[in-house]
Amino acid sequence: GERPFVGDTVANLAYQIVHLEVGSVLKFNPNLPPQLDEILATCLAKSEAHRYSSARDLAEDLKALRDGRPLPSLALAEPSAPPEIIDDMDMVVEVLDETEPSSN
Repeated sequence: GERPFVGDTVANLAYQIVHLEVGSVLKFNPNLPPQLDEILATCLAKSEAHRYSSARDLAEDLKALRDGRPLPSLALAEPSAPPEIIDDMDMVVEVLDETEPSSN
């Protein structure tokens, strides 16, 4: 497996965990159903408002995926802007370096 976030420092890793969305699992296995990617993104959403409100809702979506039906929770969800996914870790490191206080 591969870790969703990798950082040179604890601060770098913590920043990523708090601010960045996990990338798509389809990047690692494009043969997975896109609905599984949607379910995982919902589970891992940073905002509570974008996560499943209950384990029952998650179970219903997993059953729908298994049965080849549309995902019930996504049919009810209002469209929203996609989360920001940053794949350029060099940019994240630069931002962190600029915000860390100097030791002088």
